[in-house]
Amino acid sequence: TVTLSKKTEGIAWGALYWQYFEDLDKITSAKTPLQLSKKLFLKKNTDKGEELNEITETTHLKLGDLVRVRIELKVD
Repeated sequence: TVTLSKKTEGIAWGALYWQYFEDLDKITSAKTPLQLSKKLFLKKNTDKGEELNEITETTHLKLGDLVRVRIELKVD
């Protein structure tokens, strides 16, 4: 419960923020008008430029590999 009060005259501004932290592997999709999806890509620099390969269960990552995260936001 939050209670705010102002005891003087005049304009007042305020804000209240709430954050909830959860481990990323515990976040699942939900059926709402707002859909969020996350994909992970292994980034490699080649002679032809940057190459992104989607990370799957069979992808072997090494210490120092660069990972790019793509978050897709869809709304009705």
